[in-house]
Amino acid sequence: MLNDDEMTEAEIRQAEAETVARAAARGNAPSVDPDVADDMGAFQENALDAEAAEESRFDDEPDAMTVILEDGQ
Repeated sequence: MLNDDEMTEAEIRQAEAETVARAAARGNAPSVDPDVADDMGAFQENALDAEAAEESRFDDEPDAMTVILEDGQ
């Protein structure tokens, strides 16, 4: 149980993020904990959306295995 003067994990991360932002605004390049950086939105999401994933299921050209099977070899 937290006392009134204790910070929650979310409050600690927020304070860390604010500290990093102030340091960066002054031109510094501080080391940042990966969890704090993630909370700050530092990592770009590269995942496909549902539509792109569906479209990527089919190749435009047959793969080598398909060609071999069609030739009967």
